[in-house]
Amino acid sequence: IDDNILDYIPDNHDHQLRNSFIEEFQRALNGETISVERKIMYNHTQGNWFRIEYVPVYEMEYLIGIAINFVDINESKKYDLHIEQQNIILREIAWIQSHKMRGPVATILGLINLLEVKELSEDNQEIVRLMRLTVKELDEVIHKIVDKTNELDEVM
Repeated sequence: IDDNILDYIPDNHDHQLRNSFIEEFQRALNGETISVERKIMYNHTQGNWFRIEYVPVYEMEYLIGIAINFVDINESKKYDLHIEQQNIILREIAWIQSHKMRGPVATILGLINLLEVKELSEDNQEIVRLMRLTVKELDEVIHKIVDKTNELDEVM
């Protein structure tokens, strides 16, 4: 009773947490329910993620207080951030495979088409046929990668 709630907000030489708390608390005093996710640092290199909820509490139509709920979401947030990073890397891999590999594949197909197959021996004609088939299969794989990348974008 009669304590100042700001005495319970860690300062840690970072006034942003205190300033954010004051702003969010004031918004709750104005009747707004607030939910934020924030990493609260406990030293200069480490901290935990929390979901902080500010809920105005009324008795009849009178505001009598603010309920503040801190939920430790550190593990789920780290997992979400890990998944986001994986998705970024997957998109980069897909872009490299679909754009950087597509050019050489198209070039090989073009060069194969320039060969005068009829002037080659039967063995070499078979080799060219197999090369054409293999490069077309590779081209199909590249197209599947592009399609899967587009599916990933649609999900997000």
